[in-house]
Amino acid sequence: VNVLLYCLWAGLVHRALLGEDGVRAAVAATQAWQAEVVLPLRAVRRRLKGRTHPEPDRVAALRSRVADAELDAEQGEQALLAALPLPASRAADPLAAAAGNLRACARAAGLAPGPGADGPLVRALALAAGCNEGEASRRLAGER
Repeated sequence: VNVLLYCLWAGLVHRALLGEDGVRAAVAATQAWQAEVVLPLRAVRRRLKGRTHPEPDRVAALRSRVADAELDAEQGEQALLAALPLPASRAADPLAAAAGNLRACARAAGLAPGPGADGPLVRALALAAGCNEGEASRRLAGER
């Protein structure tokens, strides 16, 4: 999710065109943090959910603190992404840049385009860019 947000941010705010190499660099830059910090906190938070314990309020309070730490770790991952140098390649239109970055992200993840496959990307682009889903869908398809 953070890499998708990064793709949107780089395009909509900076008009930067990441390409597949840029997306892969973003994943590589956050991989260790994700594996060593975010995921272990998430696992603990999930294990605490619905846990039987003689002091359920204590477990609930602990789960809340772990959730706060998990959120802080996610924000730390976003800071790692924001610190990456953006490529010099820029698009004239921020919506086109964001759409291109999302396409690059899907390709880097090995996701093949197909009917309905772009649905989540269309919704993310529409929400982030403040446009309707039809416009977002056209942009993701590479149309103006």
